[in-house]
Amino acid sequence: HFNIFQGVASYRGIHLFSPHFSPVHIIKSKDMPILYAVKGGFAVENTKQCILYKNILPDRALAMINDISTYTVILDVRRSDEYRTGHIKGAVNLPLSRIMTDCRAMLPDTEQEVIVYCHSGQRSKTACLELCNMGYSHVYDLGGIIDWPYDIVI
Repeated sequence: HFNIFQGVASYRGIHLFSPHFSPVHIIKSKDMPILYAVKGGFAVENTKQCILYKNILPDRALAMINDISTYTVILDVRRSDEYRTGHIKGAVNLPLSRIMTDCRAMLPDTEQEVIVYCHSGQRSKTACLELCNMGYSHVYDLGGIIDWPYDIVI
């Protein structure tokens, strides 16, 4: 089952984003969709220009955070005042409004794993799309901290 919204095709929890063509259309699929984008009335295969981000559940996110063999950035995209009320241990705060201007300095490695969350999940989706558009290739959308069942820190 595919969901398509504003150039983003969702397939089994994976979101494929095409920054160059809109809208994205699914033409056929097997295990993964083959994406085509309509530009000027012609279908153009766009798999190389599509960038992935995945939804991640709290238990998997916690396992990634606790895995000492890799360094995973936990990115809280809420406002600073929201961050100060409580956040996931080790999370860095980069409000959604500053992603485009400050992200490269804060996260110079576009291959690094980045777990993104906000309050309810709306801003994290937008942030994931922006990160993908900037070339980050290992982006995970945790959704909202309201669904985080583990301890938070103040």
